[in-house]
Amino acid sequence: MAFMKISDIDVSDYIKTLSISHEPVWNTKAGRTLTADFVGRVIARKWKLQCTTRPLSQVEMQTITNLLEGADFFDVEFIPTNETNSITRTFYVNAPSTKVYTYSDKLPNVRYEGLSFNIIQQ
Repeated sequence: MAFMKISDIDVSDYIKTLSISHEPVWNTKAGRTLTADFVGRVIARKWKLQCTTRPLSQVEMQTITNLLEGADFFDVEFIPTNETNSITRTFYVNAPSTKVYTYSDKLPNVRYEGLSFNIIQQ
């Protein structure tokens, strides 16, 4: 079963860790008062998916980065914490980062330790 698709491409096999949060979005008047009490209203909640991939080859890295950086916004299908079935929402990505494992041609199937990225609902 696919637990994550980006632009209709199943990326579940690439994902090593996934942390899901439902971030509050506060109204524009939210903040601390002079007595340090927090005031405001939550006007929406947006999904944030913190992802880390397993080690990737050059071709796999290219596949993932093309999905993430191919458009400003993209659809993601995932199983949220408060549902039993998958949902699809529009997301954007922060700056993905990776550590290079090796550029050696003797290890063509493992080039990167993994890719870390956050995708945030629009």
